[in-house]
Amino acid sequence: MPRASVPGIGEWHQCDLISQSCGLALIDASVDRKPNNIEGETILCILSQDCDIVADEHKEPFIDLLAGRIIPKIANENKNSRNPRCLDIEINDKALRFSIHDRFSVPKGCLSSVDKETSFRLGKKDKEIIRRWVSRRYVRAAFPDAFNERLSHGTIARLLKDPLSDDISIILVLVPNEELPAGQDYHIDVIIGIQDNLPQVKMDEIERSFDAALSVPGIVVDDLRLSTEDDITYRNLRTYQRLEADFRSLPEDSEKAIPPAGL
Repeated sequence: MPRASVPGIGEWHQCDLISQSCGLALIDASVDRKPNNIEGETILCILSQDCDIVADEHKEPFIDLLAGRIIPKIANENKNSRNPRCLDIEINDKALRFSIHDRFSVPKGCLSSVDKETSFRLGKKDKEIIRRWVSRRYVRAAFPDAFNERLSHGTIARLLKDPLSDDISIILVLVPNEELPAGQDYHIDVIIGIQDNLPQVKMDEIERSFDAALSVPGIVVDDLRLSTEDDITYRNLRTYQRLEADFRSLPEDSEKAIPPAGL
């Protein structure tokens, strides 16, 4: 693979954090909208994939970055990719918050004059969460409006933010992809991906709670099962759709949209 001509570029990897002292210079160099820089709070994370980082500048002239900020404490509803627009990550005694709107790009040469953050760094699991969270911006499921409307009358949105969901890695739903009229039920199958070695009492509580939350007027749960990640197949991921906390689209109201961090 052709290597980039930028000195030291090979030392950088996806999800590396950039020293806070270099944040302002990179934000000023942005070729996109410039996120806010708050001294002592702003932290930058590299989004570009490793091969793109080291690729020749003629093929990949820019580095994609994500601006975040240090916060006092994470919010439960922003953990583990639950919120597609806001992500909180805890690193030792630090808490970081990222907004999906705070992505920007800089010329690749800018990396030659900045340093890595040394006081803390993202772990392997944290990096995977960020990658999955960013990609969800483009691959989220689009359920029928009639299904979303019926589901919104239940308690599933609140349950997805409940601590009970901390042991759940994914919720997959098989639902007819059509707008059904009132009086005609959606019959669905559900797979709930859970962590390994959960006690039976916890598994029973998860199954009971989600069955009740999804069984609302107009929706019939034909099958609901709990599966560990090892038992979820590629066919499941291909044929089912992932149910997220924001299964409904945002309303067309700018005052209700989630703005970039700091605005």
